[in-house]
Amino acid sequence: DFGNSKITSLGNLEYIGMDADFTHSKITSLGNLKEIGGDANFRNSNIQDLGNLEKIGWNVDFRNSNIQDLGNLKEIGESARFENSKITSLGNLMYIDGKLLLHNSEIQDLGNLKEIGGDADFSNSEIQDLGKLERIFGDADFGNSKIESFGNLRYIEGKVLFGNSEHDLALKEMFNQLFKYNKITGEYEHRSLMKDQISKTENSFAQAITSAQNTAHKIINNQKEKN
Repeated sequence: DFGNSKITSLGNLEYIGMDADFTHSKITSLGNLKEIGGDANFRNSNIQDLGNLEKIGWNVDFRNSNIQDLGNLKEIGESARFENSKITSLGNLMYIDGKLLLHNSEIQDLGNLKEIGGDADFSNSEIQDLGKLERIFGDADFGNSKIESFGNLRYIEGKVLFGNSEHDLALKEMFNQLFKYNKITGEYEHRSLMKDQISKTENSFAQAITSAQNTAHKIINNQKEKN
């Protein structure tokens, strides 16, 4: 816990194995720190720069923080909260293994984010395009959002929620045109994937028929040669 401590710098420290609470601390930059193994709390902190930080092992709280840029951060092991933060882009962040809470945040761009391991809350957020995001492993709340494009999204494993505004109803209609619920996997899948799967199945079936025909012809030819 760095809160209310006299420490002003982390020096050359590269790893913190447990939780790191910077609330009301005098530290302004994480410097050479590359990984925090536990939770990271930047709420109401003086941290302005994440330095070389690449990974946070558990939950992270950016609410009411002074951080504007995630820098080199690529992975968050659990949930991430951004309400009332100054961050506008997720930048180099690629994986959030827990929940992503963007409601009432200034985030406008998901950056390089590809996977969300839990629920995704886009309600009352500034996000318009899901960009490179490919998979949501939990529920997705699009209620009262500004989303106009689902980008590269291909799978949602949980429930999909919309509000009752005209924008939400139009977004829901677009979603239903792009995605279909797969009763076997229990996921919402992009319809292009289903076409690919059908095409692959048809190709496999055609190859199996061709192989069987070739085998039959060989057997017949071998019998003729013996006779």
